[in-house]
Amino acid sequence: MRVTFRATFQGRKGKLETPGFRFPNPPLEQIEIFRRVDSWYAKAASTGHEIKALRGEPSHGAMKDAVADAFEKQVTEWTMYDAATHQPLDASRVDEDPKGNFTIRDYFHVGREYSTPQEATEANKKAEKNQNHFETACGQAVHVRLIRSRRGQNPPDCPTCRKAWEQVAPGDRLK
Repeated sequence: MRVTFRATFQGRKGKLETPGFRFPNPPLEQIEIFRRVDSWYAKAASTGHEIKALRGEPSHGAMKDAVADAFEKQVTEWTMYDAATHQPLDASRVDEDPKGNFTIRDYFHVGREYSTPQEATEANKKAEKNQNHFETACGQAVHVRLIRSRRGQNPPDCPTCRKAWEQVAPGDRLK
């Protein structure tokens, strides 16, 4: 999976400064860093133009430092995005290997409880059509391999599903 990082900065300096010109109130600039082959580069998020004055760095941490050094003030923290969908990612769910590759860690969930047997039967038929994807307590539809029992000893990773798991009394759990 490819990821990008974005943050907002203000006041160019150093390598990015325009000689002989100073803004009294510098504009905010959203900067995005991205990986190309084995190096990380920076670009303006609004235009997509690469910032050539900042050469490639071997890691995203080094590139973040290079960008921070080129501005007077960092207005927002770095946020991780999926490069394909441009959607923000929860950094706690993303793992990075030593080579700098990223993967999303799957959360375990608990299944949704149904109020009537008819609802449960309908859900099972729907799951058969959707290749074993079941609805969970948090409202997502996930594959059966990511579902844990509400009565099991191991809690789910999903915070919303964990609340549903905690509603089962410890004495009612499977031993």
